[in-house]
Amino acid sequence: MDVAATEFEQLHQLPMKERDLPTELLAIILYYSIQALDPCLERVEQLSAVSSRWQDVVKGTPKLWYRVTTGDPLHLVKRAMHESKDTPLDIKYDVFMFRDSAKSEPHLSVLCDNMNRWKHASVDVLLASKDHFRALAAPMAPRLETLKLVLRSPIPTLKFQAAMVPLLREMYIYGIPLGGKRTNSGTFASLNSSPTAAPDHLSQSS
Repeated sequence: MDVAATEFEQLHQLPMKERDLPTELLAIILYYSIQALDPCLERVEQLSAVSSRWQDVVKGTPKLWYRVTTGDPLHLVKRAMHESKDTPLDIKYDVFMFRDSAKSEPHLSVLCDNMNRWKHASVDVLLASKDHFRALAAPMAPRLETLKLVLRSPIPTLKFQAAMVPLLREMYIYGIPLGGKRTNSGTFASLNSSPTAAPDHLSQSS
């Protein structure tokens, strides 16, 4: 019996039968059932296969699809971008999780296309197109709050503009020139004194 089916049976053992649970409560239970998993999208897909009702709940709960990692299959990453609707995204992308780094590019492409929805992002990139490098070096991410960024060869100059990342409050940069200076490790904490305004010193240029 797979994990999703086991959870379904456990719910049936509760005093209140699963079918009697309010939809909102079932959605909360499913949400917390995936929080310790990394990656989690395959589990979300399994949950949607338990029953027609669970399928409806999973499809109707964008928050179940907000967390995307390198370990998630590409088809589920694409599905997550659709099912999560307008929900802010948590991104964890590490090129070294791929056995063949060349296969990482499609994942990165999907993530960069949805950068405007990033909220928390950890990105480690080895190979990428020039367009993706430029996007990561000067992100247009109005919802982004925290960022850990590692860009390897070729390494661009980081060109953040406050208006492009107005909510950014914490940033970790590794191996990226900041204003023409190479840094192996840089940390910027509490960049914003308020959640709606970014400081002038956030902007970097070559």
